[in-house]
Amino acid sequence: MNIGHIAGVCLSFLGSISYPPILFTGLLFLFFFLALAKILFSWLKMYWFKKSIQTAKIPQYIQDVSLKHDLGDKIIIFRNTKPSAFCLGIKDAKIYLSTKLLEIMSGKEIEAIILHEKYHLLNKGTFLVLIATFFRELFLLFPILTDVAMSFIRQKETEADGYALSYFKNPDIVLSAFKKLISHQETNPSFAYLVSFVHTDTLEHRIKILKGEKSLVLSFKIRHILVSFISFVAISILLIFTSKPVSAHQNISPSVCLKGHNCHSECSS
Repeated sequence: MNIGHIAGVCLSFLGSISYPPILFTGLLFLFFFLALAKILFSWLKMYWFKKSIQTAKIPQYIQDVSLKHDLGDKIIIFRNTKPSAFCLGIKDAKIYLSTKLLEIMSGKEIEAIILHEKYHLLNKGTFLVLIATFFRELFLLFPILTDVAMSFIRQKETEADGYALSYFKNPDIVLSAFKKLISHQETNPSFAYLVSFVHTDTLEHRIKILKGEKSLVLSFKIRHILVSFISFVAISILLIFTSKPVSAHQNISPSVCLKGHNCHSECSS
């Protein structure tokens, strides 16, 4: 085997490569690492938040609620001028309530909020939101999956409301808490991993459910449907029209005839 035959083998191999699958595999790996990086960044934000918050003394009535619902040391009060309530953490999740929240809520409203967050605590809400966020970022070219992930979060928030209502049997308590938070223009920390009592994208749906009105859990934005459809069509066309057919002469030995060589005698020897 001479250098011409080796070069021919190399060129034949390069010609047989199906480039679109390689391109899509590369894009998939790129989106995978970007999604992983976002999750890592979210974890770092969570770690920083836990380390930087200023905790406050837990009032006696909160301690009583904690004891009543078997929460032990799972409730943390932190100093903040905005009314906030959320479940945070993966391995050792906690319920976080801001001092401003305690100022504006009644005892029953606080208890309902704690029960809502307890549901997320028991069902690993933070971890599930992280997983949903990861897959949403992984398939970035198909934003319709963002709507699917949002519907999943919406469903979990509705179930958490239901958990609180199973104790109080009165939706007005949760609704009154919503009204107070809306009137204070409540904004929670914008963490991708945050499971909050008032998630603004789920609020309208949850209020309708509490009022006994019909509301679809799964809904899609027209813009996301169009972008996802265009992405699907573009990828399909690229795969169909750029894929190379397999050569019918696969058994023919490839070769390259170099200048100064007797190609026929060298390759046939």
